[in-house]
Amino acid sequence: MSTPPTKRAGGPGKEEHIRALEGHGSSLGRLAADFAIFLQRYVGVEGSMGKRQDIIKFADGLRAHSLKLRSMADDISLISSSILTFATDQGEGRDEKIKFRRSQKPDHVVSMEPCDYADRKKFDKIISSQPQTVSEFWKNKYEEDAGRNWDLFYKRNENRFFKDRHYLHHIMGKDIKSAILKAKKDGTNPVLMEVGCGVGNTMFPLLTDFPELHVYGVDISKNAIEILQQRPQFKQNSNRSKVWVCDLVNSEIPKEMPPSDISTLIFVLSAINPTGIVGVLRKVLKAMKPGGILFIRDYAIYDLSQIRFGAGSKLEENLYVRQDGTRTYFFSTETLGDMLKEAGFDIISIEYHRKNIKNAKKGIEMKRTWIQSSSRKPLLS
Repeated sequence: MSTPPTKRAGGPGKEEHIRALEGHGSSLGRLAADFAIFLQRYVGVEGSMGKRQDIIKFADGLRAHSLKLRSMADDISLISSSILTFATDQGEGRDEKIKFRRSQKPDHVVSMEPCDYADRKKFDKIISSQPQTVSEFWKNKYEEDAGRNWDLFYKRNENRFFKDRHYLHHIMGKDIKSAILKAKKDGTNPVLMEVGCGVGNTMFPLLTDFPELHVYGVDISKNAIEILQQRPQFKQNSNRSKVWVCDLVNSEIPKEMPPSDISTLIFVLSAINPTGIVGVLRKVLKAMKPGGILFIRDYAIYDLSQIRFGAGSKLEENLYVRQDGTRTYFFSTETLGDMLKEAGFDIISIEYHRKNIKNAKKGIEMKRTWIQSSSRKPLLS
């Protein structure tokens, strides 16, 4: 009679347990996300000023707990993935290990952390070694020539550099549909204000996907606005779109701009000196309807582009200048969150979006990290 095989360490029993642990982590993440949506609706409840302030205070506390839950979910997933990788290495064949590792590394991760723990030390070392050698003269020069440098950028690239952002339909669709329904009840037009509209890479997909939406934009670059106005998509939607040249750091939003239900800042704040960002956010807040939603997507700390900057590019901590004179700032959730609060917004969500882009031909992996947030203009403001 043969003896039963000895159960190996990290065998199926442990793997099932670890997968269950990871499932709990995912459940916590989903619970936190659902909870944030619930809070968004709950804060908007009508009532007396005292009651509403109590609700907002209570909601802020609950939101903080939801963020902790999401952080816990991330930690659980990372820990369980590491343990399961070890278990698989011990008890599986090479093909199974490769299959498992691929399944545990999705190319797009939403997280409260900008990178994996193993990468953080390496990235910190690279960033800390980048010298800040740019003189005050050139720092001031880049600030003074911000509009001119973006004009030159669009003169060179026209509308060929950035791709149309069709993914916004999936990210912002629910808020836009809500704005459209509300506008219908009020007998008004639903308005989206795009700050930093460039040559229409955000405007045109939204005009196409939402035929009832009116989109108005401003941009610092005169060349960008002229290129946008010549594109067929703008001419086809001239009855529900309009754009202006506007440097929001040094001027106000045009008076002709109607109050917006939704506002966007898509890869815009990073091009502004951090000292001027809160001022820009306050101007955006002023131009929005009470309860309006602000959507932000931008560069985050530890993004590949930050790691790649060479000598002579670093102006300040997390602020860099490109060879063409345009600047880029890399946000943390804490930094962007503090700026939004200081400007007067109520934060709904703020998180990192991490994506591993693999080039099989060259055998390289590019780790990109962006920051994404949704905020609301308070009803009482």
